[in-house]
Amino acid sequence: MDTENTEQAVQVAVQENVSSGTNARALMKLPIPLIVVAAYLAMGFLQGWWHPGWLVFLAIPVYYELAAMAAVTETRKRLNLFPIAPLCVAAYLLLGFFLNLWHPGWLIFLCVPFYYILVNAVFRQHP
Repeated sequence: MDTENTEQAVQVAVQENVSSGTNARALMKLPIPLIVVAAYLAMGFLQGWWHPGWLVFLAIPVYYELAAMAAVTETRKRLNLFPIAPLCVAAYLLLGFFLNLWHPGWLIFLCVPFYYILVNAVFRQHP
């Protein structure tokens, strides 16, 4: 599944969510970007964690994809909305910054295509 299809799936899920009266609608209204900026500034000013602290900005796409997952009832669609790519980026950066494992750490990006292949193979749509 490519990025464009994932973005379209998120937008469809958000629209379905907003039109329905579920709890996922409330999740989409939270000002997560403002909360993340406040957390980043707090970590920077209070602890001096400007460099590793910017990683909290990866929480924004993760949060909205998880919120979109809450709006979908079909298992396959829900699993395809799982934020595997931003989580792999975060894991790679954490491995690199804190453990200096840049070289073997790049292998974590292979999880992204394998995840979508596995999900779509297990939950095939029948015509």
